[in-house]
Amino acid sequence: MTRRLPVLALLLLILSVTHGYGQGVVISTLDPGPYTPGSSVAALFTIPAATNTRPDNKFQLYLSDASGSFTSERLIGTFTGLYSTFVNGDIPTGTPAGTGYKIRIKTTSPETTSAESAAFEIRSGAGVIAKLVNKNILNPSSTEVFGFCSGRSNVNFNLENFSTADAAVTATVTNELNGGQAQVINFNVSAKTFIAQQAHYTVFTRASKGGTVGTRAYMIVNNRPLTAFGTAGKTDVCLGDEPLSFNVIVSGNEGIG
Repeated sequence: MTRRLPVLALLLLILSVTHGYGQGVVISTLDPGPYTPGSSVAALFTIPAATNTRPDNKFQLYLSDASGSFTSERLIGTFTGLYSTFVNGDIPTGTPAGTGYKIRIKTTSPETTSAESAAFEIRSGAGVIAKLVNKNILNPSSTEVFGFCSGRSNVNFNLENFSTADAAVTATVTNELNGGQAQVINFNVSAKTFIAQQAHYTVFTRASKGGTVGTRAYMIVNNRPLTAFGTAGKTDVCLGDEPLSFNVIVSGNEGIG
């Protein structure tokens, strides 16, 4: 018997065979600060192969109290989706000064919790915001993801710096496909151009001013479109489009059942 399955259903079916459930993401990068109330903060992470996140999943960034306890943790940022390399947040206004603050990341589908980060300092002062802008927003629901559905080589991404005025700003761009050496961009002018190949990238942005910092991360999507299965109808879709369907044999000698 042959059934017509949406692409997400097919992908989740394949993942469910090879992956388990319940292992939390692993925090890979958190700038040690110090931060101030109102500052932006980004945490980079990796998703273990055993974590089968779903399309309705939320990556949630939580802040401890000044002693590092999460008993009264505060949700300070969210990224919705089955895949990301980061989640952004903001240090709440009114947060008291302290040197023992930590963050951790939870997923909602499935429900997992990461290990705690190393302790960092929040001190009093004006907030520092790290912010980049690019006109090529992949999905209107997220201004943190730039790019195109069908990537091509040598695409110029104009990254405009809208961080706190007079802050020193750098962006570290990492190719998530090949894991090669990261490229560091120094924003000594208001905008810089990054040339993307057919891959997706994490852009970790850091702004510093007056001895404190703000960070924010972005994703550049410029992947080569690949459809490895025979499709029913058109061959590719973009985020927000109708589902891409495949004909899948689910029973019999050639079935996956």
